[in-house]
Amino acid sequence: MENEDGFIAMRQEQVIVRWLDEAIPVEEVGGKAAHLAELLRKGLPAVPGFVVTTHALDLFLEACGLPLPSLLSERGDPDSLAERSEAIQARMCATPLPEEIVTTVEAAIERAGFEETPVAVRSSGILEDAAATSFAGQYDTLLDVTGKEAILRAIQHCWRSLFSVRALTYHANLDETRREEGFSPSPFRMAVLVQRMIPATVSGILFTANPKTGDPSEMLIDAVAGLGDRLVSGSVQPVSYRIRRGRFGRLHPLPAGANGTGSEGEGGGLLQKEDLEALGRLGLRIEGIFKVPQDIEWCLHEGRLHLLQARPITSLLPPPASKERPVIWTRRFSGERWTQPVSPLGWSVMQRILHHFTHFPRTSERFLEGAMPTRIVAGHIYFNITILVRLLVKFPGSFLPAFLLELLPDSERKRIEARRFLFPPIPFLWSMFVDACREGMWGRFDWNIFANDRHWEAFIPEFEARLSAIERAFEEAPDARSCLGHLEATHALALDYIRIHLMSLAYSNLFYQGLGFLLRRWVGDRKDDLRAFLVSGLPGNMTVEMNKELWRLSRMAAASAPLRELFGTTSAERIYALLPSVSPEFLEALDRFLEKFGHRSHASWEIFSPRWREDPSFVLAILQEYLNLEGGEARLPSPPVAQMKATAPIDPIAREREMCAQREDVTRSIEAEIARHPMERLFPLRTWIFRKVLGYAQRYMATRENQRFYFDKLVFLKKHLLQAILEELAARKLLEDSRAGSFLTLEEVADLLEGRLSPGEAAQRIATRRTEYERNRRHEAPVFLLDDLPLHEPPEGAKATLTGLGVSPGRFTGRVKILFDPSQARCLTTGEILVTRATDPGWTPIFLKIGGIVMELGSLLSHGAVVAREYRLPAVVNVPGATTRLRDGQLITIDGSSGSIFLHS
Repeated sequence: MENEDGFIAMRQEQVIVRWLDEAIPVEEVGGKAAHLAELLRKGLPAVPGFVVTTHALDLFLEACGLPLPSLLSERGDPDSLAERSEAIQARMCATPLPEEIVTTVEAAIERAGFEETPVAVRSSGILEDAAATSFAGQYDTLLDVTGKEAILRAIQHCWRSLFSVRALTYHANLDETRREEGFSPSPFRMAVLVQRMIPATVSGILFTANPKTGDPSEMLIDAVAGLGDRLVSGSVQPVSYRIRRGRFGRLHPLPAGANGTGSEGEGGGLLQKEDLEALGRLGLRIEGIFKVPQDIEWCLHEGRLHLLQARPITSLLPPPASKERPVIWTRRFSGERWTQPVSPLGWSVMQRILHHFTHFPRTSERFLEGAMPTRIVAGHIYFNITILVRLLVKFPGSFLPAFLLELLPDSERKRIEARRFLFPPIPFLWSMFVDACREGMWGRFDWNIFANDRHWEAFIPEFEARLSAIERAFEEAPDARSCLGHLEATHALALDYIRIHLMSLAYSNLFYQGLGFLLRRWVGDRKDDLRAFLVSGLPGNMTVEMNKELWRLSRMAAASAPLRELFGTTSAERIYALLPSVSPEFLEALDRFLEKFGHRSHASWEIFSPRWREDPSFVLAILQEYLNLEGGEARLPSPPVAQMKATAPIDPIAREREMCAQREDVTRSIEAEIARHPMERLFPLRTWIFRKVLGYAQRYMATRENQRFYFDKLVFLKKHLLQAILEELAARKLLEDSRAGSFLTLEEVADLLEGRLSPGEAAQRIATRRTEYERNRRHEAPVFLLDDLPLHEPPEGAKATLTGLGVSPGRFTGRVKILFDPSQARCLTTGEILVTRATDPGWTPIFLKIGGIVMELGSLLSHGAVVAREYRLPAVVNVPGATTRLRDGQLITIDGSSGSIFLHS
């Protein structure tokens, strides 16, 4: 049947042609045409025309024998994209247009007066020009098309571009993303837009917000002489302008560049002040209609402005915060403790603990724009370090706390170090003081710098007793509601632990830095090499004791032919099950080790990270590697003191004895150097100060390392309690399975248990967060954020040297081995340089096998650095992008004193 305009209506009012000034749904005319139709109805200067709808394409595909359902079902195989594209387009070329389409489109051409007028024939896909998907450049546009037959051929050409290899690939990638996010495949349909051709004198693009920074107060304009197809294709360098909202008279033309349309002077003549003001006003109107920043294509002809396209800016960065000082966020502390994206349940438990000590609400509101102490971005934890910048005070001759500077971006650190004075921010400090007094926060920390370590030693028996009491209560009452109560008991214990631990961290850093300051002033140690030897080989380090126990197990295995054969011929995952029949004695020794150290993990602060006791294969893989080592042959760097022994063995037990002797020799050497000062003979003040600072540095270094051993026990118990709750929820069919519960928060778990959260809603949240978690695992998070934007440090250009922070002295040349998980240790070859993002105690058993370490994250007193110094391994941390800028097998030299990494050709 025909409508009143003479156009044929198809299948219950599914029409073939729509006029651009109609109110038409996007599923009929596509995104581009729908946006232009909206602008035309609002009276904006969009170019009029008509749209060949998606129903016409459906009709044509049926005529081709290519029904849409079959095309949708086949498009998931990327290997056959080229073949399918060629076959589909060949079929479309060989099929004439159905008569209904020809008749309707020719009638529209006549009504529009386009019989002899050049037109532009442009695609308008269903998802084209959407907020998340622009499909820019995926489909074809044909310009200067004249005559009915040519227009019909151009329409077919646009339809065929829907099935080009590039468009099919774009759709395939988009579908994968949509499936990951829980959506159905993307709509696979296209309309075609036919408009009068505008013989433009100037064409361009207007962004109503700066797409590079997200700044909504700044518009950007790119312009070229003539038609805009060269600009969109990137074949010419445009002339660029900036417009600040509200002050359009202030113009900032940028040079056109070597390939541009002209010099800066010529470029400035493309658009006059009046043109820029008109574009600015137009951009504001369009943004007001669609309520989001817009990417607008426009052209000028005979002084009149024409709109060609308007779409949301895709991938627009969040706008910079309107603050006097932006908030700096870092992963340098958290990245060592959470090496993978966090689970929502694990983080909800840990965040509550951390915020007890770090959240000053009134001070944050007044001075930090209300920012919280921590945040999650793409599954990674960031700490707000803006407050640390505010706390820094510097006077001539004084030193800034290195452990605070290490947390800052290099650009911020260099800016601060260049300042001669940093005056104390009295109002800020006073506000913090008042907050602390009002909220009783002073009592949350063990402040006594001279007794904190003794308080820790006294707390250990209490910690063990309370932990055992919670374990007994758990055995007696393992139901979910009781476990929530047990979790509260572990929370209280964690607060008491961190009350001491946080200040132990601070004091170990202060005394360690103070020791370096004294050595530089009194002994002339410019590289801090001596300091590393003074705090190494200390007795009682639980991490070193763990590695010594592992070594003893490896020697026990090495002495047994059946065990040597088992470890040499069997995968680590299968060894434990075979041990009862091969060596019950070794199994008993291994179980004793796991009983004592099995609560450790390579990501210990992530509650749901696998523990060694749960999966012994990691420990067994390390033992396999130890069996391949020759205990006495490889030697490690010697200290820079002439009377030191020349080498240290790999055997950690012999190494500890030798390091202890070296530490004592270095100490005597330094004291002798200090005693040479004339005044020391009369009043040995320097010697007294050195001994005091050294003693505290050694005590706090041992304390902070061992505290993690005990905290890991507490985290493991939290994991048992949470697993018991989740298993009960799964048994009651409130969860699909217990593992899924890690994607809920603790509050949501409690709500699900009490019936305040429905299983269906919980399942939806779990599905969304699981998808997000998997996506986050595949992407590397930036180390720093400035407000909401990634802060990328300036690249080092073409230098053949990477630089970072040297944390363990020595120089070593070897081949790079990039690992992201210690379970990959079997890929290591003895003497390779480990390159990774960060390490924690779970990595340290493989340190015996490597020649040096490069890390993207870390600090002087991070666990990787401490153990590297213990093992005399040169180590460099805070090397941005090390895992991507270096490659496996590359020959490099690392200098753990200067923090330099030399790349060999």
